[in-house]
Amino acid sequence: AREAVRKSLVLLKNGTKIDKPFMPLDRMAERILVVGTHAHDLGNQCGGWTKTKSGQSGGITIGTTLLDAIKAAVGDKTEVIYEKTPSNETLASGEGFSYAIVAVGEPPYAEMKGDNSELTIPFNGSDIVTAVA
Repeated sequence: AREAVRKSLVLLKNGTKIDKPFMPLDRMAERILVVGTHAHDLGNQCGGWTKTKSGQSGGITIGTTLLDAIKAAVGDKTEVIYEKTPSNETLASGEGFSYAIVAVGEPPYAEMKGDNSELTIPFNGSDIVTAVA
């Protein structure tokens, strides 16, 4: 699993405060926005060849989703807001977030069935990244 994470694509947009690193998350952060189809879906995070050849979405196995890991990493006073697709109201309040974390990607699949010749992020993933950024 650690090797898979090392080989995955992670895009971090650092803030303007050079003296305050992005990672690890600040346990005292006031509000964290977590969005995307993969943030709280272990099947999407695991991908194909997990429980079945093509994989499947949902709680297919025991594990920790990105959302669960974020909640465990921050303090009790941190408000963690999760939306699969962020609402306009949530985006309008964006200045109040200490962090905005987006988790999007392909659905689980194996071989040709899920091949993506366009190299785009399915499920309006690019739109979510743009809206949150």
